[in-house]
Order: sequence, then structure tokens, then C-alpha cells
Amino acid sequence: MEVKAKSQRISGLDFLKAFAIYGVIAIHIPLFKVDFINNPTIGSFLQYALRLLIEGVPIFMAINGFLLFKKRNFGIKQHFKKTFRLFLIFLIWGVIITVICTSLDNPSQKLSIPFIIKSILYVKPGGTPPSVLWFIQELIAIYLIFPIFKKAYDNDFQIFKYIFLIFSILFITTNMVILARDFTATFSNTNLFSDLLFSIKRFNIIDTKWCLFYFLLGGMIYHYIDVIKDKRIILLIVGSAAWLFSFFFGVAVSELQQSVYDQTFNFSSLFFPFILVAMFALVLPMKNNNKVSNIISKIGQNTMGIYLTHMIFISIFYYLIPTERFIERLIFCVAVLCASFILTVCAQKQVLLKIMSIK
Repeated sequence: MEVKAKSQRISGLDFLKAFAIYGVIAIHIPLFKVDFINNPTIGSFLQYALRLLIEGVPIFMAINGFLLFKKRNFGIKQHFKKTFRLFLIFLIWGVIITVICTSLDNPSQKLSIPFIIKSILYVKPGGTPPSVLWFIQELIAIYLIFPIFKKAYDNDFQIFKYIFLIFSILFITTNMVILARDFTATFSNTNLFSDLLFSIKRFNIIDTKWCLFYFLLGGMIYHYIDVIKDKRIILLIVGSAAWLFSFFFGVAVSELQQSVYDQTFNFSSLFFPFILVAMFALVLPMKNNNKVSNIISKIGQNTMGIYLTHMIFISIFYYLIPTERFIERLIFCVAVLCASFILTVCAQKQVLLKIMSIK
């Protein structure tokens, strides 16, 4: 889900985007039942572990950063046009998703103009039907200040490294305090951690804007792409270890609280950047050289359209596909992915709907 540079495609990134969009759909259905406290089976633990791995938005943000910092012929005017087009996508699809999903999920709700406007104005994770568009909001905000980062990246990489280092320190410090607060909350007073967190955030110019951190991380990954390819095995081991640590941390806190710990915590945890770099190390050397990889690559090339339409198909298929068993939910995910992909590919031939695919 990025503005594509006019250069040779990196097949591995398309594979990673395909994984990310499937993760987004799996989260929104949701695919995984993770209550291993009340249902302590191997399946529940495994689903919790997989849920911690499929954070699609950080992946998309890092790929956006990778490709935009990679771009050589960067121009302010062209970049502003792309940013404005993203804003149009946000508005138009805000209306479309609100109207269709509200009609399907809450038919008693009157679709008045004030209701539609309010739904778009209050887009946020877990909010009204167009809440899925919060990713577009974050992307627009980053694009608005991207030229500043790009200037430093191209002309004085040491300055960019300094900026990234500061954001990394703020990211890691804030998250360490949050994890410590949540871990100790089961057996001690956490006012100290809450006060410390408040103090740290006073120095944090991005506060909870983790998306910007992942975007900048994408730029760092591109700059050190040869090192990442060379150290691939080591990075895969480190990333796997980070995934295991995040899993054991989540399980430990869940056992202490006797309720499943927030399954979204890995989105902004200090574990996920290591997992993310390992994902890049895994896919970057991959090639699109057979029919299966070609299909996956095609999905990766059409993630914006899939992202914009998947909630509509979730609302439609909810009444058609049972979701009690895991295999049924898995079929649900595949059906939504396929329907969104087919609609996106078909829509690209139509002038009015080409807005589904940023080029």
C-alpha cells in the first residue's frame, strides 16, 4: 500500500505486502481465538503467537519508507499531488465504506449526511465503519513531513541517522515503561510507572506515532540493504527470538492477570522492530519465478484496493460463512482476500475506480 516508484520491482516486497494484507484481514475478521486462559489448549496458544506476528500496518509503513527513501527522482510538486490523492481516497472511501457497511451491519441506522460526515471525522482504530482508514490518516500525516526527512536522507545521512536514533530511543524507552507497568500491575502499585510514562511523553515529539518510527525504519532498511542480505541468517534468528520473547511476555502477563493480555501490544512493542527487520531479511532475496509466487506477487501489487474494500466483503460474507471453527474462519479470510483482489483488478480497468490503486 505505497506510492510506487518507477523502478524495477522488488518481488520480495510484494510477497511481504501480500502477507501484511492477509494479516490485516485476519485481524479484522478476526481469524484467531486467543483465550488460552479459559481454553488452555495448544491451539489457543498457537493462535495467540500467530496473532502477535501478523501486524500488517507496521509492515506497510516500513515498505512505504523503504520505497520512498529509495526513490531518486523525488519532487515536491509530485509528492504533494500524491499526498492530496491519498486525502481524496480517504474522503471518497470514507463515504463508500460508511454507507455500505452501516447498511449491512446496522440497517436501523439512518444514513444521514451528518452521520456520514461525523463517521469520517471520527475515524480511529476500533471506531465507526470507516475506522479502517486510520492507516490512510497516518500515511498522509507522514507524507506531509516526508520531504524534510528525504532532504536529510539524501544530503546528510548522519543527520537522518541522528533523527532515527532519537525516535528509536523514545520508542524503546516509552514501550519499556509500558511493558513494565503492565507486567507489575498484577502485584504492585503502578503509579510510579504511570508518572514516569507521563514525564517521558513530555519529551516525545511523536508521542504514540509508532507509524512514523516504522516508516523511518524502512528508510534505514533500504540504506543497509546489503548488510541485511549478508546477515540474513543472524537477523532471522534474532527476529524469531524476538517473536518468542513477545509471546512469552504476553503469556506471562496474561497468567498474572488471569485474562488474555492485549493481543495488539506487539504493534508498538520493542520486539516488533526486530521481527520486522527479520521479515525484510527473509523476503528481500526472494524471486518471482513460478505460478504460485506470481499470484502472491499480484496480490502484493494490489494491496491498496484490497485494503479499501475488505471491510465491505467482511460485512457481506459475515452472513454467509460460519465462523465457529478455525477452518471456517480461515476460509472466511481467503474468501475476503480473493473477493477484494478480484474487485480491485477489475476496477483498475475503470477510470473512476482507478483511485483504488496508487501509481
